[in-house]
Amino acid sequence: MRAALREQTDERGRMRFDAFAQTVLYHPEYGYYHRRGPRVGRGAETDFYTSESLGFVFGRLIAEAAAALLPPDLPPEQLNFLEIGAEAGRHVLDDVHHRFADTKAVAVGAPLEIPERAVVFSNELFDAQPFRRFIRTDDGWRERGVALAADGIAECILDPGAPLPGGLPEDAPAGYCVDLPTGAAALAEAIAACPWTGLFLAVDYGKTRHALFNEHPEGTARAYHRHRQVPDLLARAGEQDLTCHICWDDLEDVLRGHRFENLRLERQEAFFMRHARGAVEAVLSRDTGGVGAARRQLMELVHPQYFGTRFQALSALRIHTGTAGRRATVGYPAG
Repeated sequence: MRAALREQTDERGRMRFDAFAQTVLYHPEYGYYHRRGPRVGRGAETDFYTSESLGFVFGRLIAEAAAALLPPDLPPEQLNFLEIGAEAGRHVLDDVHHRFADTKAVAVGAPLEIPERAVVFSNELFDAQPFRRFIRTDDGWRERGVALAADGIAECILDPGAPLPGGLPEDAPAGYCVDLPTGAAALAEAIAACPWTGLFLAVDYGKTRHALFNEHPEGTARAYHRHRQVPDLLARAGEQDLTCHICWDDLEDVLRGHRFENLRLERQEAFFMRHARGAVEAVLSRDTGGVGAARRQLMELVHPQYFGTRFQALSALRIHTGTAGRRATVGYPAG
C-alpha cells in the first residue's frame, strides 16, 4: 500500500486527498474494497452494516417501490434490475418475489454494462467514493492533502494549484473544514452517460450543498473499523472504511443534465411508506403475534431513531436517452 500511495505523490511526496482515498479504497490489490473477507454485516470481523445486510425485508421494499415508480408504459416485466456496488455473491433481490425480467449484481471495480432498459440501483455506494478536503486558513481557503514521509503519512496543506470550488463560505473562521464528494458526482456522471432508459434509484446518506458548506464545520468525512468511528482518516490505510456524505444537489444536476425527469429525494422512511406500503403492511400483518424478525427489520429501516431519517432515496426516470454510448466502472471512475 505504501508503494501504491507513493505512485500518487508529487516531487514533495504530497497528494490530494481524493487520490489518497481512491488508492486506499479501490487499489486492485491492496484497496479496502478489494480485500478478502467480509466488510459488511454485524459480525465482530466486519466494519459496518447497511439496510441490505439487515435481512430480506429491505429487498422486498425496494422491489415494490421500484416497480411503483415506473410509468405504465414501462412495466417491470420489461426491465432488468441491476444492482451496482453489490457485495460479492449477493443481490438485494435474492429470494425476493419480483416482477422484473432479470436481475444482475455488479461488484465494485467491475465493468458496468447497463441493459437498454433497466432499474439501476445502489445502496450506500455513492458515499464510498473519493472526496476532496478544504480548510479555511488565515490566508483564505486552501486544499488539504496527504504527505507521505519516511516515518509515516500525515495530512498537510497543499500549495495553491487546482481551482477551489465555488460556494465555500467566505465568512467561515480559520479551521473551518469542508469535504467535497467529487467522486460521487463523477460516478453519477459515468452511470447517467450510458445509453439506457428506466429508473435510477440510489439509497444513501447525504446533504444539500448548502448544508455541506455551512452546517458541518469539521467536514463529514469519517473512517470506520470494527463498527467504531476512527478519528484518524489516515490510519490502517486499506484496512478501514472511508466515507463522506454525498451532495444530493450534485447528483440531481448530473441526472437532469442527462435527461432524467421526475426526480424525487425522500427520507428512507417516507420513501418506503409512500412507494412500498403493500410490502410494509404485509410485514405488519405477518408478525401480528409479536415482534418477529421481519418486523424488527422493518422497524430499523423506517424508524426515525434508526435508518428511517439517516438515509435518503433519490429516484429519477429517463424515458429517452439522447446520449452517446459509454462504458463505466463501478467504484471510482478515473477522471
